[in-house]
Amino acid sequence: MPQGVREQIQRTTQREERRCKNLVQEQFEGRLEDLKVTDPDDENYIEGLCFDYVEPETFNDQREGYWRWQLSWGGPSDEFRIYINPDKSVHRIEYWYMDWYDGAHVTLSPETHSDAWQLLQDKVDEA
Repeated sequence: MPQGVREQIQRTTQREERRCKNLVQEQFEGRLEDLKVTDPDDENYIEGLCFDYVEPETFNDQREGYWRWQLSWGGPSDEFRIYINPDKSVHRIEYWYMDWYDGAHVTLSPETHSDAWQLLQDKVDEA
């Protein structure tokens, strides 16, 4: 195989490996560990950049509003999106990992991720 073709295949493979869909699960698991840290003096404590409400139709094809806990910004960035019912109870939480025109998410389970679910419900209640 010619060297130029081999290099192009390598670059394509490396780009694919860095796609958010291939990284989101590992990033999510790391954030779940970070959420266990409750001491603000601990270097792994998550304060986040902001906690705000994103109105419906803010972005194309976004019909439902959500509370956003933005943890990092730029490339890459990550955030939790908390979708609520009219009584402010949470009905869905997604963890998003994004990097320049690419993004992927993991949907949390209230059973499997009960500690994170409760923490995020508490953040909504305090907002």
